[in-house]
Amino acid sequence: LEDDDGIEKKYFLSIWKVIISTFLHIDATPDECNTIRRQKISEWLRSHSVWAVEKHLQSKFASDLEKVVLFLSKHDVSEATKQSLVLKDARLASLISMAGCHTYLKDDITQQLEVWKSNSMEDLIQKQRFYVYELLSGKLDNVLSQYAFDWRRALACIMWYEKSPLDSVEESIHSFLDFQKQGIVCDSFPMYKEFGMKACKQEATDTAFELLKFLDTKNGPELRRILSTSGYTTDALDYSLSWHILSVLEGLGVFDFQRSSIEDQEAILHVYFGHILQLDFLGVGPEWILYVALHIPDSPSHSFLRENIICDTLSRTVSHWINDQERIAFFKEKLGIPSKWISGAQAIWYKYHHFHELEFQAYLEAEAYPEAFEVFSEHLGPNMLLNEGSALSHAFVPFRLTGIKTKVEQLEAHVQSMHKGQQQELALYKLFASLLENGSKGESTEINFDEFFERFASNLQQDVPRTTKTKAIIAKMCTVYAETLRYVDVGKGNPFHRVSQHIRAAKLSHVTPEEAMVHVQDAASILSFF
Repeated sequence: LEDDDGIEKKYFLSIWKVIISTFLHIDATPDECNTIRRQKISEWLRSHSVWAVEKHLQSKFASDLEKVVLFLSKHDVSEATKQSLVLKDARLASLISMAGCHTYLKDDITQQLEVWKSNSMEDLIQKQRFYVYELLSGKLDNVLSQYAFDWRRALACIMWYEKSPLDSVEESIHSFLDFQKQGIVCDSFPMYKEFGMKACKQEATDTAFELLKFLDTKNGPELRRILSTSGYTTDALDYSLSWHILSVLEGLGVFDFQRSSIEDQEAILHVYFGHILQLDFLGVGPEWILYVALHIPDSPSHSFLRENIICDTLSRTVSHWINDQERIAFFKEKLGIPSKWISGAQAIWYKYHHFHELEFQAYLEAEAYPEAFEVFSEHLGPNMLLNEGSALSHAFVPFRLTGIKTKVEQLEAHVQSMHKGQQQELALYKLFASLLENGSKGESTEINFDEFFERFASNLQQDVPRTTKTKAIIAKMCTVYAETLRYVDVGKGNPFHRVSQHIRAAKLSHVTPEEAMVHVQDAASILSFF
């Protein structure tokens, strides 16, 4: 933050000091609170004025009388008195030494100035000396316009010489704004403009001055101006200080996002997004980005804004922490990020690295059950069925599809969260696994082959997603079904019912032409026999 002259460092520190002075909790009566607050702001202004005067004297020549004004502008009565003695002007020195001692001094000097003006004697007095008298009297029009103080010293002179020690800071701010309207004092430009000689936006106002407006109950501050980056830096993309100020004000309860105007809400969210992008560009660790994102306020118009930003950040940075258990523990325990959000990012990582078993488990942990089923339907289910039942041709002998049954049970617990088509496909897997496990000519206590046939031949078949792998799986199921059907109740039952079964089996869209022809031949042989 520090440049060659240390201006930016000085500036940033001064902003934090004004925040402390402005929002410091004071447990006292209103009058005492006003006095203490004024003292704190006065100390802040004096600290700046001392630095500004020293910088001025180092870079520019100043006459002895000008030095008196400069010393008074930093409220250094002792130095101003000593400088008067250098001029061998004991009367001026004694007058300055009493500055601020009693309220009658200003009135006495003001009356004397009026006497000189009424007698046209002001031209006989040195102009710089006359400015000293005016400053001590509290009449600042000529002094402020002649010396062109920066806004902090101008406000300081108003507080120290125009106003009484019992007047509030708010009154000094009102007087300063009146001088601004008259063009007597400069606009409240940021310090980098006034002392760093850097260009700034025409409408830019110092962040410190905007913060002081919290003490002005009449005009009040504009949050948009407080959070504007142009108020403290020439880098329009540096939101670091804006975000820290926003966090402090939010922590102090100065504002409530939900009760703020739409304009203020937009300004707040702008700072959050700006700082997140800034940190991302700087390449900092995901911990910092997530910390900022976790403080994004809930927005009525964007209910899941914070969750979306955090999940997006986790997904973009997953390569940095996917195998780092210590970091994952930090996310969960220290930052308080829900496990399901972390699992969701892990699932995406596993997806693009084709770790489908890990992807399936991650989606379950993320409570993304439709996505978990998609992994099962596209990869795990087909692979397990073809691996475990590749040699399976009928359902007469009990056969346990262990892997498929385990996955089906995991998914079935959350079946209500799935789409209709997914529910039907899962039911098909469950039915098929159950029939094979029970054997007994393909019949079980829960369902028989006639009912199984109905599920294949009904509208269910049209609702199941027609992906290539799904078609292959259904074709395998149909093959087992059709082959088993050929030998079920051979020589028993109504022959016409058996003929009807064969014909319906031949019509199944997933049965191979060869299997369909076999069923047609079986139906023909039954008819010819009877």
